[in-house]
Amino acid sequence: MLVLVRVAPSDIPRMDEVYISVPALLFTALVTLLTTFLFGLVPALIVSRTSLNESLREGGVKVSGERRGNRLRQGLIIAEVAVTVVLLVGAGLLFRSFVLLRQDRLGFDPQNVLTMQLSLNGAKYAQPDKRREFYALLLEQLRAQPGVSAAGAVLIRPLEGPIGWDMPYMTEGQSADDAKRNPVPNYEVVTPQYFRAMGIPLLAGRDFTEQDGAEAPQVVVVSRAMARRVFPAGVDPLGRRLKLDPSDPEEPWRTVVGVAGDARYRSLGDQRPDIYVPYRQSNAPSRYLAIRTTGDPEAMAPVVRRVLAGLDAEQALTGVMTGEQLVARAIGRPRFNMLLLNALALVGVTLALIGIYGVVSYMFTQRTREIGIRIALGAQTRDVLKLIVAQGMRLVLLGIGAGLVVALAFAVAFAGPIAGLLYNTSTTDPLIFVGVALLLAVVALLACLVPTRRVAKLDPVAVLHYE
Repeated sequence: MLVLVRVAPSDIPRMDEVYISVPALLFTALVTLLTTFLFGLVPALIVSRTSLNESLREGGVKVSGERRGNRLRQGLIIAEVAVTVVLLVGAGLLFRSFVLLRQDRLGFDPQNVLTMQLSLNGAKYAQPDKRREFYALLLEQLRAQPGVSAAGAVLIRPLEGPIGWDMPYMTEGQSADDAKRNPVPNYEVVTPQYFRAMGIPLLAGRDFTEQDGAEAPQVVVVSRAMARRVFPAGVDPLGRRLKLDPSDPEEPWRTVVGVAGDARYRSLGDQRPDIYVPYRQSNAPSRYLAIRTTGDPEAMAPVVRRVLAGLDAEQALTGVMTGEQLVARAIGRPRFNMLLLNALALVGVTLALIGIYGVVSYMFTQRTREIGIRIALGAQTRDVLKLIVAQGMRLVLLGIGAGLVVALAFAVAFAGPIAGLLYNTSTTDPLIFVGVALLLAVVALLACLVPTRRVAKLDPVAVLHYE
């Protein structure tokens, strides 16, 4: 429990209030005792229903109620393996999804970046022009600080969360009906040097400048994904025009002056196109600062606070995070889900292997006399091994088959909710299903072989003399 709390992401509600409760421990102990009692009661009932004469007639070779006991044990092993398969498939899907998520490109360079939120409060910043003037002065002073290579501001910083600004649009020549079918892009208001500060590459065209003001020609920068989706293949997006919010008759046409790399704004798995507008040509505020440093970015936080206090002591910075911390926070939930399900899968595998080992070991003990006779009559050790292992593996394969069917049924029936936890991974990924089956079969085979090692040490004369 303490380990899970330690590795859990900080954005899980009330996680800091989780602790080991005494009533919970007592409840767990009670359930454990009750489970032990019930599972101990079943074999006792089987023994009580067995005829004493039948047991004596069998000469003690078989235990009372052996057939019914065998069926019960075999059924439990099959069920145990099936449950383990379901857990392993879920863990495998989450693990593959997490690996793909980590390997995917962020679209920005998180190294040496400091970000923070600045919400200008007070009546003096109620007008957009006042906010723009303040940001221009603040960024100018920040860029002059030692250790700062670039400083900019943005409406919502990358990986901030699923909530963002959507913006409908239409391109020149599109009808209103065609515009309604356009993909909804992410809308960002940025200052000059923002792309440099976040390490988002400019693939074509230019960055915004302070000359891109309200009276200047209206311009935009689009992401590469936006350019590919909006404009025909082979057409240069630079110089093309589009209109944001087509329902507003006063909204001007904007010219594309740059193409930026694709960045993840809502989440690591977010791949929507992006539209950037210069902050002097939008009434939406730029709420987050982004500063690229030449050294430790966290060491720059006091400098930013000092500069901000010199301009307006009533304003405060919140949500101060480095680029690496933004990425760590974004992968926190997927990593926690993966670790949790992997832990459950590991427990399931362990219990299944213990069960397989116990059943095979018991089958070996039960058939010791038969094995002794076979060896005395000339049977090879490998033949006896195949006989015992085949019985154990038959149960394992039945359990694997049942587990794959159940896992596939779950994947189809709950495809929507499960897909929400995955990234670029199908809920019925054949690689995971086949890999889980093979892995569990190999591990189960090893569990079957361990107790049968005693065959090589078996003395048939001693066994027959004992019997």
